[in-house]
Amino acid sequence: MPINAPYNFVPLSKKVYFPDWADKISHDVPFKDGLSGTINLDITAKTALSIGGERDGNTVNFFQLPNGEYAIPGSSIRGMIRSVFEIATFSKMQLVDNKTFPLREFSGSHISKVYTSALTEEREVGYLQLLKGQHTITPCKYKKVSYTEYNNLVGIGLNNKKVREKYNLWNKLVGRKSKKELNEKFARLINNHNSFTPVFTGSINGKKHDYIFFDSEPSKTFQITDIDTNAWNDFLETHGDTETGETAAPMAWPSYWRDKYYRGERVPVFYKRSENRLRIGLTYMLKFAGDNRVKDLIENTSSKHNSDKMDLTEAVFGRALDSEKDDEKGKLSLKSRIQFGLALHTNGGNNQELKYFSAILASPKASYFPNYIKQSANPLRVGEQYATYLNYDEDKAEISGSKIYPVMNKEAPEDNEGKDSVKVELKTLPKGSKFKTTINFHNLRPMELGALLWSISIDNRLHTLGGGKPKQLGHTKIKITGLNIIPNDPNTNEKWGEDDLVICFKKQITTLTKSRWEDTIQIQTLLSAKTPKEKLKGLKFKGELINMALNGFSSKKTAGECLQPYITNKPLSQMCEEIKIVTTDSTWHKAKIHKVNNQLQITYKNQRANAPLDMIKFTLSRKKSKSLNNGTLYLDVTVESKGNNHIVKDIKPPQP
Repeated sequence: MPINAPYNFVPLSKKVYFPDWADKISHDVPFKDGLSGTINLDITAKTALSIGGERDGNTVNFFQLPNGEYAIPGSSIRGMIRSVFEIATFSKMQLVDNKTFPLREFSGSHISKVYTSALTEEREVGYLQLLKGQHTITPCKYKKVSYTEYNNLVGIGLNNKKVREKYNLWNKLVGRKSKKELNEKFARLINNHNSFTPVFTGSINGKKHDYIFFDSEPSKTFQITDIDTNAWNDFLETHGDTETGETAAPMAWPSYWRDKYYRGERVPVFYKRSENRLRIGLTYMLKFAGDNRVKDLIENTSSKHNSDKMDLTEAVFGRALDSEKDDEKGKLSLKSRIQFGLALHTNGGNNQELKYFSAILASPKASYFPNYIKQSANPLRVGEQYATYLNYDEDKAEISGSKIYPVMNKEAPEDNEGKDSVKVELKTLPKGSKFKTTINFHNLRPMELGALLWSISIDNRLHTLGGGKPKQLGHTKIKITGLNIIPNDPNTNEKWGEDDLVICFKKQITTLTKSRWEDTIQIQTLLSAKTPKEKLKGLKFKGELINMALNGFSSKKTAGECLQPYITNKPLSQMCEEIKIVTTDSTWHKAKIHKVNNQLQITYKNQRANAPLDMIKFTLSRKKSKSLNNGTLYLDVTVESKGNNHIVKDIKPPQP
C-alpha cells in the first residue's frame, strides 16, 4: 500500500527566473510600460472555511472585526496567492525554517547503514552545564552498568522504566543509604574512584543497561559555540525543547532535565565532535542532528535558490533585509508593489451560524525523510539506502519541493476518536460563503501583472485557505470581477486585458523554461493539486489524502516506500475531465498586418494568426496598400483564441 498524506510537493526547479529590470524597480520612478490600478475579487468557499481568530482553549474562533463582522485578513490572502506565484514564476524557495532534523534508526535495511556509518567513532561523555551564561561541557569517563548489577548492588529494578522513574528510584535510595555506603558498593565498577553519577536513559528495544559517569576533568571544560555555533539549537530541536504536556512526557529533556539545567545543575550527555561539528545527545545511541539543514538541501538542487539576486516574487511582493550581513552584501530591500485589502463577508451577515469541525491537526514532521527528501526510487531497491539529512556515500540529498495540499470536492470526516487534549474545534463558515476584496497594484510591468492575475485564478482552479487544510477545509474559488488599469504613460495606445497580460507573462517566462511553461513538471504538479482529485485520471499518487496511521510510518520505511508524486501520467489537458480549452474573444489593438503568399499574416505581442486575403473587405488607399505589402500596416483585429490557436473574425477598417 502506498504512503497516505494530505500534502504533497511541487518539485524544486533547477532554474530560477531573475527579472533583468529588478534593480530598476522604484515606487517613485515609473516604468514607461508600467501599470497601476485595482483588481476586484469575489472569493467563494467550496468547502467549509476556517480563518483563525481568537482562541478559546482548544476552540479556534473565526476571524472577526471589532463590530463582529466575519472577514479574511489581507495577509492571509496575500500568503495564499504568494505561494502560487512563487511556483508559477520559478522563483527562489526561501521562506523556509532552516532546521536540520535528527536520525536514530536501529533497524530497517533501507536506513541502518546510514545511521551506523555515523557511529563509526567512539562517543565522548561529559556534563552539560550553564556556566556564566555559556553552554559548556566538562568531559569525564563512563562505564556501562547492567540492570542486573544495579539490582544486585542496591536492589532497584530499572527494566522498562522511563528516565524520570529511574531517577526517582535512585533518589529514594540515596535518602536511605549514605554516600559512603553507595561509593563502596560501586567502587569495583569504577576502579575505586570516590565519586560517580548514575546516568539513566530511556528504555527502548529491550535495553538492559545504563551508565555511570566519573572522573570529571574541569580543566578541559569547553564552550559549545567554540566548536559549533549551531550545536546548541540542534540539541534543543532534536530533544523536543518546545514540547509541552503529553507530547513532552516521554522526552527526557523537557520532562526532566531542562528545568534542572537552567537552575545550574549538571546534565550528563554523550557527544561526538570533529573540527567544526558537535552533536550532543542524552543517550549513547545519539540522535544525530543532520549534516544538512533545509537550505543545504535546496542548495543541492540549485545554488540559484540561495542567490542574493531578486526573483520575480520579491520584485512584486517585496523583500526586507534579514540582517546587517545582507546590508553589507548590498542586498536590495524593496517595498511591496501590491496591497491586499481585507475581504469582507457578503452573505449571511455576522449572525450566520458557525459550525464546529473537530480535527486532530498534528503538524507534519519534516524529519520523515521518505516524504520530505527526494528519493532515488519508489520503492527503494533491495539494500538501497534512503537519502536523509545525514550525508551518506557521497550522495547529495535534495528537498522534495514546495509543500502543497491537493484538493478534493468534499471535506474529510471529522476526528471524533482520540484524546480531546490533541483535538481542536474549528469554528467554520459553510460552503458557499462569499467574500469581496480588492488588490491595489502600483507600477507593475505587464508580465508581472499577468503573473499575478494567473496566480489569482489558476486557470479557474481552487486555492486552499485558512486552517484545516489536511481535512480538506478552506477550498476557495477566486473570481476576478474587475480590472482597472491606469498606464504610467498617458499617451500609450496599448489596451491591456486580463488574457493579454497572462499571455504576456507566459511568453516571457518561457524564455527560462525553453519549452511550454504549462508542460513543466512544476506547473503540471501545481495544476493537478489545485484540481479536485475526483476529476483527475491517471494520477500517479495512489494513496489517500489523509494522515497516515501512526503505526504506518515505521512499516513504510521498512518497505522502502516514498511519497508518490502528485501528477498525472499524461499532460493534464488530456487527463482531467474539468480541463477544457477556453475560447475567448479579444481585440488585438494595432496589430501588424502583412501580405504573404496571398494570405494575411497578423502579428501582435509575439502572437500570430493567418487570415485569407479577402478578410480585408474594405478599399485601401494606395498608401495603405503599399503599407500592407511592406508589412507596415497596423489595424485593430478581432480574434477568437483557443489556447494558442487564434482565428481572425474581423479586421476593422483604417481610420480616415
